[in-house]
This record gives sequence, C-alpha cells and structure tokens, in this order.
Amino acid sequence: MYTADLIQFIGEFLGTFMFLFFAFAAANIALQDCATCGLGDSPSVAQLLYISLAFGFSLAVNAWVFFRISGGLFNPAVTFGLMLIGCLTLFRAGVVFIAQILGAIAAAAVVKGLFPYVSSPTWQLVSMIRFANSGR
Repeated sequence: MYTADLIQFIGEFLGTFMFLFFAFAAANIALQDCATCGLGDSPSVAQLLYISLAFGFSLAVNAWVFFRISGGLFNPAVTFGLMLIGCLTLFRAGVVFIAQILGAIAAAAVVKGLFPYVSSPTWQLVSMIRFANSGR
C-alpha cells in the first residue's frame, strides 16, 4: 500500500538532491574567484549567466529524468499548490515535502563539504542584489 509513496519519496529526494547539487556546485565554481572579494564587489555578468544557466539546465535535466518516477516536482511550493487543487493527497504531499526538504539539506551539505573554501553566501547575495539594483 505504501510502496508507491516510498518510491515517490526516494524519487523526490534523489531528484531534488541532484538538481540542487549540480546547481549549487556550479554557483560555487562560478563564485570561486570571489572568495576573497570584499562586500562591495559584485559578480560579473558572465558569472551570473553561468549560474542562471546551471540552475536552468539542472532543473530541466532532472525534471526530465524523474518526472515518471515522482513527478519531478522538486519544489515544496509546487507540491503545496498541487495539494490545494487536489492532485496530491495530504499524505502524499507530506511525503514529497519531507523528501524535498531533506534532499535540499543533503545537497547543500555535500556541496559545502566539497567546496569549503567558498565563503558564506550571505555577502554574495547582498552583492548580487546591489549588482541587480545598480542597473549595470
């Protein structure tokens, strides 16, 4: 009875993990030379484009691979929306939500372990927002 739920849990966990692993790793590689930058420094347009394409391609490939296994949702907001319109039961939505959160945490932990030299993303986020607001 719960075999389908277990398969969906594993599929969503692995899909979310792989999507975010590749995306986070690409972002860390792109921002690797910014590890010694100051707070006011901004990433280049090429770095931002690389990060955007990495997230997009990672999502596209993993959604294509996992859509027949688990639906390829990878986003708790999408899961919640599908639950609200009745496409997912409350139990199935809870299973998928937990798998997505655990997959995201695991991907972030593995990438942090692989790229320990990249500094905290807080200043990088601040500098990206300043860059976006500067109109360059």
